[in-house]
Amino acid sequence: DDPRFSRFDSRDDRGRYLNSLEEADALLDQMLETLQKRGIVRDPLIILTADHGQSFGERGYRSHGSAVVREQMLVPFAMAHPRLPRASLDRSSHLDVLPTVLDYLAVPRKGPEPLDGLSLRPIIAGDLTERPRPIGFEFGNMAAWLDNRYKLVALLKNAPDTGAAGPKPRKPEK
Repeated sequence: DDPRFSRFDSRDDRGRYLNSLEEADALLDQMLETLQKRGIVRDPLIILTADHGQSFGERGYRSHGSAVVREQMLVPFAMAHPRLPRASLDRSSHLDVLPTVLDYLAVPRKGPEPLDGLSLRPIIAGDLTERPRPIGFEFGNMAAWLDNRYKLVALLKNAPDTGAAGPKPRKPEK
């Protein structure tokens, strides 16, 4: 219960979530400061991402892993290094992390492209304005396909029903 991380109302999920983000940010800052003071790292490449987004009641969904909706599909992907340009991307995939890092490190690859993702370096550098390939997501009996203009969401036949197709009706609160 550190007062530095209680700026938001901790009685609701969103407040606890935002407080935890501030605490994670402070811990990351502390770790980097310690590594630099000890001379272990001078200019680290920082990559920040998450495994999923979070719903707080939007479209009737709460938590994560319950649907292929924007709030649960969008995750942060940030890279920071003194030699990297500042850039913001509308969408990326975790599959893009490794190809992007390898591209910036100029690690040569032998043979055919073994990676499913793509390097985001051309987009970050401004050489491309849009992602050249769509991104696909699947959860339970729902799938989504996103390109630069559209999002297609489909129910999958013969897939286990996880409730991803829609929130279950809730009983009225008293």
